Amino acid sequence: MEIRTRIVIGLLSLAMMVVPLGAVAGDFDGSRPLIMAIIDVIECHPGGACETVTPQEARLPRFLEIDVDKKEISEIGDAKEERRTMIQSVTQDEGVLILQGAQNGRGWSVTITEASGEAVATVSDPVSGFVLFGACTPR
Repeated sequence: MEIRTRIVIGLLSLAMMVVPLGAVAGDFDGSRPLIMAIIDVIECHPGGACETVTPQEARLPRFLEIDVDKKEISEIGDAKEERRTMIQSVTQDEGVLILQGAQNGRGWSVTITEASGEAVATVSDPVSGFVLFGACTPR
């Protein structure tokens, strides 16, 4: 096989692998509803006292539905009363989707990596803060 033929075949093979990756990246850009699984939670208080807690100990659901089109985040689970919050700000910057809002005296922010769906969220009020690490999947 001629060198040029090998190069062309190699470049075509590479191009075919790259195209599907671009299509997958759109899954986490806010164009589709997402399910976020909360994996780890860190709770902090004034003075630097932080500890790892479970979502249940922090009174958080294990799963959240994120719907950017509806500008809404809601809990998924067997809670008697499903909690919801409105997304007040949506920003896309350097490969991340950033969502922000406030409710009941707390501010929150969620940053989702558009390429992988990995997510970090923060929730804070005047006396405590939570950092949530999770992962998203398309709904």
